[in-house]
Amino acid sequence: MTSGCCRVCGWAEVASAYALREWPDPAGTATPRRVPGVRIGHPDGHLRAAHDGLARGADLRGDLVWSVLDNFEWAEGGL
Repeated sequence: MTSGCCRVCGWAEVASAYALREWPDPAGTATPRRVPGVRIGHPDGHLRAAHDGLARGADLRGDLVWSVLDNFEWAEGGL
């Protein structure tokens, strides 16, 4: 997953040269059981990749992280 975020940051660098904006968002993890380090490792890897992209000059303006509970909030009309 982290390598995918790095690729998106690279695309964002190219897109920013043409005044396009990209908003990469992580897919999240869905595991049947809790595996220590997996859940925190996923957003941590994305944030580190985003930081690397910023250091290379990517025009990254945010990162979206959502949980399974967000789907329930949206179903009830909340944001």
